[in-house]
Amino acid sequence: KNMKKILITGSTGFIGSTLIKFFLYKNYEVFALTRKKNKSSLIKYIKADIFDHKRINKVFKKIKPNYLIHLAWEASPNKYQNSKANYKWLHSSLNLYLNFCKYGGSKALITGSCAEYDFNNYLLKEKLIKKNDYARYSLCKETFLHHALKISLIFNTKLVWARLFWIYGINQKKGRLIPDLINAAKNNKKILIRNPNSFINLLNVYDVSVALFKTFESKITGIINIADKKNVKVIDIANQCKKIFIGCNISYKKQNKKFSKPFSAKIEKLNLLKFKKFYTLEKGLKKFL
Repeated sequence: KNMKKILITGSTGFIGSTLIKFFLYKNYEVFALTRKKNKSSLIKYIKADIFDHKRINKVFKKIKPNYLIHLAWEASPNKYQNSKANYKWLHSSLNLYLNFCKYGGSKALITGSCAEYDFNNYLLKEKLIKKNDYARYSLCKETFLHHALKISLIFNTKLVWARLFWIYGINQKKGRLIPDLINAAKNNKKILIRNPNSFINLLNVYDVSVALFKTFESKITGIINIADKKNVKVIDIANQCKKIFIGCNISYKKQNKKFSKPFSAKIEKLNLLKFKKFYTLEKGLKKFL
């Protein structure tokens, strides 16, 4: 069979390590960029740093992948939103995407974020956004999207921009809500929740990967929200954790009004794909046991 070449960044990360498995038994020759040496009989790992532009240019010139999935970005909890590294990621991601298009790439899926949205608007639509109070992370993601769309037009490359909302699952780093709740329960520590009545839109990492894979394999292009049909309150997640993890000792801080607004994520494109999540919150949390 004529295998199509796909190159994935962030393949060893939280989402990437789940998503990459979906491509292994399909008609794809899978390449993955990594900073450290990795070996696999199914994946062709390429040791390359995205920030090393000369190296990246050589990789694309040599492989000429048909497809690109770009997941890698600054993601350290509590740091990523205002980290100066976001500018490096922006610069390097544009270089990566330009090289992909230049060497004949036909379709790319790139992950954006719900942080691009202005949550003062109730409806979060699948379209370009203009926002004025950007943190560095959302500014750089949004700037990347604007430029990537222009590059796509020049090279006639299909682009999918998948906006991810809140995600949880096994192997998630500490510093995020659910890993911290579970960790506190395991170690009999008290945990403080600052804005218990905030709404978030939460999916398990497996469901996010299924949605990304389905989107990639479909004819959908442009911006797509990868989100659940309904939001959940932080306090409800904490109560679920209390039920499942013995020793979950939670205290709450008074809600900041700024975080109380409900919102609705439009998921028209995901609905077209007939996406149904596999994990309810309870089922997803029980997997940690």
